[in-house]
Amino acid sequence: TQELTEERLRVRTEFYQAQCTAHPTNSLHQIHLAWCLLETNNPDAALRLFEQIQHTDLTTPWSLITYLGHGEAQQSLRRFQPALTLFQQAVAEINPQMMTTLSEELNGLDIPTLDGILLPKRILNRARTLARSMNSTKIIQDCESIAKKTGISLDN
Repeated sequence: TQELTEERLRVRTEFYQAQCTAHPTNSLHQIHLAWCLLETNNPDAALRLFEQIQHTDLTTPWSLITYLGHGEAQQSLRRFQPALTLFQQAVAEINPQMMTTLSEELNGLDIPTLDGILLPKRILNRARTLARSMNSTKIIQDCESIAKKTGISLDN
């Protein structure tokens, strides 16, 4: 099973590298490739891609995915303040209205790390956990407030 998983990741990485070469302005290909790089423990390369992506070109769900991946890449490199800032930007985009259409908009996502998860929940948990370790009570409160408004149960 491990070999198949690694082969799938290798093929996905090669596919999105080719897509990025063929379509260098397509942000969705960059996002997919950056997540592939994160999944292969290459946060430096993922970070370079995430830093190039313009959020103004993205729908809210894709912007959330990008903030999350960018923050996770920063956190992997032990850059906690930039990671927290990125998670905080993602938290600011979460609202109750998006919850009903979010899964439809992310249909066929093709990012195995995010399969079967509720994206806002992962973002809120990441932000809250990092904020707790950095004693940032405002961000903790923001996460808990949004969780309450959206009906998301946060992990303890």
